[in-house]
Amino acid sequence: MQSLLRLSVVFVLLTAAGCASSSRTYHGTPSDRAAVVQVVNDLFDAMRRQDGQAMRALHMPEVALVRVTENAAPTVRLGSPDAFVNSIVNAPAEPRERMWDPEVRIDGNLATLWAPYDFHLGDNFSHCGVDALQLVRTDTGWRIASIAYTVHREDCDHAPRP
Repeated sequence: MQSLLRLSVVFVLLTAAGCASSSRTYHGTPSDRAAVVQVVNDLFDAMRRQDGQAMRALHMPEVALVRVTENAAPTVRLGSPDAFVNSIVNAPAEPRERMWDPEVRIDGNLATLWAPYDFHLGDNFSHCGVDALQLVRTDTGWRIASIAYTVHREDCDHAPRP
């Protein structure tokens, strides 16, 4: 039942992000866009430090996590926030994620960040893909409500040099 609830939340958030009317732009203010990008960069910094408490502070108490892989057939896997944080905190080497060219769209208190990324464990390349995060403005600032991302192990040559 909880998985169905998470899937429903992801569907609603992604649908809301995709319903932008062509007659309206959703760019938000430069300071809001910068704040959204900063939250995601703060998440990557907390991951690199393997700081679970800092990671949790950046997202809502309930956050949807969706991983889409391209195996023989595309696979979607829902994950729990605790499992995600624990996988980073207990990683055998420093987790390093980078994004570039983020696209941010904002409508009031809802923001979407879409960006290509790559992920390394220590000096070893793991995978690349696209991050698609939904953030919600709260009294304490922007917080992550959902993280969806694709995972590719090939065709990752577009990443900038480290």
